Amino acid sequence: MKTKKSKFLKILSILLICCISFLCVGCMGSSPEENDELESELGNGSDENFGDSMLYPMYGTRVLYRPNSYDYDIGSGAEEGKTNDYYGSYAHAILRDIYQTYGIIVPETAKKHTELSESNSDKLSYFYDSIRYKVDTFGNVTHTKTQGSQTATELATPYIIVGADTTTSWNWSFDYEYSENPALLNSLSINKENHLFSKFDDEQSFKNEVAIFYNDADYSNAYSSALLGSMTDYSDYVKALEYVVYSYALDLEPLTVTVKVNDTPTSLDDLYSVSVQSFDSVDEALNDIKDLFHEIGSYVGLIDRQIVKIANWIKKNVIGDKAMANDYFNSYQKVTEIVDGEGNVVDYEFSTENSSLNQSLGRNYNVAVDNIVKAACEYVSIGKESDNTSVTIDNRFLASEMKEYAGETFFIKDDANFPAPGTSTSKTAIEPLEYQSIQFMLKEGADLSDLWIALKYDADLDGTEEGVFDPNKYLDIIVELNYFNHSLNKVFVLGSQQTRVYDGGYVFGEDLEINGEIIENHGMVVFDDFTKNCNDPDFYDISIGGGVHVNAFNPDIGGGILKTDVGESGYNGQPMVSENPLVIVGTTDVRKYYSIIEPADEELGENQFYITGRANEQMYGGSDGCDYVEVTYKVLKQRGDTTTNYKFYTGVAMWWDAIMVPKY
Repeated sequence: MKTKKSKFLKILSILLICCISFLCVGCMGSSPEENDELESELGNGSDENFGDSMLYPMYGTRVLYRPNSYDYDIGSGAEEGKTNDYYGSYAHAILRDIYQTYGIIVPETAKKHTELSESNSDKLSYFYDSIRYKVDTFGNVTHTKTQGSQTATELATPYIIVGADTTTSWNWSFDYEYSENPALLNSLSINKENHLFSKFDDEQSFKNEVAIFYNDADYSNAYSSALLGSMTDYSDYVKALEYVVYSYALDLEPLTVTVKVNDTPTSLDDLYSVSVQSFDSVDEALNDIKDLFHEIGSYVGLIDRQIVKIANWIKKNVIGDKAMANDYFNSYQKVTEIVDGEGNVVDYEFSTENSSLNQSLGRNYNVAVDNIVKAACEYVSIGKESDNTSVTIDNRFLASEMKEYAGETFFIKDDANFPAPGTSTSKTAIEPLEYQSIQFMLKEGADLSDLWIALKYDADLDGTEEGVFDPNKYLDIIVELNYFNHSLNKVFVLGSQQTRVYDGGYVFGEDLEINGEIIENHGMVVFDDFTKNCNDPDFYDISIGGGVHVNAFNPDIGGGILKTDVGESGYNGQPMVSENPLVIVGTTDVRKYYSIIEPADEELGENQFYITGRANEQMYGGSDGCDYVEVTYKVLKQRGDTTTNYKFYTGVAMWWDAIMVPKY
């Protein structure tokens, strides 16, 4: 593997101009040892003010990243010492509402989710237990005739029948034979062409019996939880859906879930069996995906795209295509019963006279399931607001940490700033992490023209050797430079570049040859000529010679809740790097200052994705708001890849003034 320094002299000349004239803000930073020496001097009572001793005055840099480990329960709404089973609670709430809408029909719930109008809400009583049957027929039996006869006579006492199509049960269904209160359609008068018909004296007696069925707690428990009212002792149905929720929370497609009805159940627990492909039990599958989530999860809660995927999965897998199709309802005003020679009803004959055919029954699965899955978010807490109201699961927040680097500590000098884990005792050495955002806190306004960001990848986290690179191990990262202008209350994207960083050491301005291809400035992303790269027309009115003026940062924004021990000590270099990083949780407003960023539609290839975070500009637009410059990192991942190490090193290599530094 070859390397060359074709631009070394050019870069060196720029550095000399910058450093000699003291116009450079960062000018290749300091080594960890030099930083530690300065911190030691400050700690021994030095009068030197760390912030004012720099080439350019900065409070420091705020760095957002995915931590090596994150406790998904602390601060997420759970009681102290207990876990918060938010994805399980969410799955339970979804199945509970689906059951109430389609299994026992709570009228107001059904109207809310299916958008039934008052004019057709009286039909609710007819589409009970849609989980096992599609009730599609209501008939007034007014006449009778003997089998083979053409003559019908009026019945002295008419009655009604309700018919259900037995071929339209849900995929997640079961025969409810084992019960002291069997379902209505288990007492049948006739089975004709896959239709089961139940007989009732009149409509009121039908509704009365339905009311008994609605209160059948055993049925509800079998479907949602083993114990009535329990929110943690879930049925296998709930556990299977919880597995699906965890999968989508990780942007993974869930494995196949199968529900099998047991032909001869002996108890409620024996009505069905639920399995997940490749696992011996639902519990095993759920525990496996939970472990994976705790290892590689990016945030707490669900984003809109995932909520839509969960709803679509339910339609296809829980309900199924047959049940979804042909949601019609026939109401017959005149039905003739056919009896045999002994007077037993053997058939029915339906007249279309004055009947209402092919009416919309109102199950409306597409609307209802979408509404249920979205509304279920309201039942699940992942934190608490300051007024003690719940942070719901759709108000997701990053499972991230934020640390502060005092002054220019995040400005790097060379590969010594990026040591292998466990090989340096320096408190200021930069760790390999999955970085999401770095935000600069200027003490004074600055005219920014050029920003150089260093990147290094150590795939095995075992150290790197100078000049040695592995062409088979790399990360693809989109690095973006954002500028928030407080007076315009607007974010400008000053530049965005996708770069590939190969496993190997970092050298400033190095050109690298990989498989015959020359990669200029490997491990470096250079942002310059912002006027050319920023396509926002408003930017031309505020740009300065291709650069931009950035006003001073307000480190006390939000009442200072974003300060770590670095900020609390006044950014004077004691400590230089946060010893107690700020963990984003659901019980503090810190989460509101960072937004989850995901790819726009068709931004990436089908199998690629990223989840990252950046400053939430809405929180910087108020009276205590301020300008800021921020670099965001979007590490491109392959869907289904759970083994790649996505941690990398980064730092600021160079930053200089917009007007005073000559261009090359």
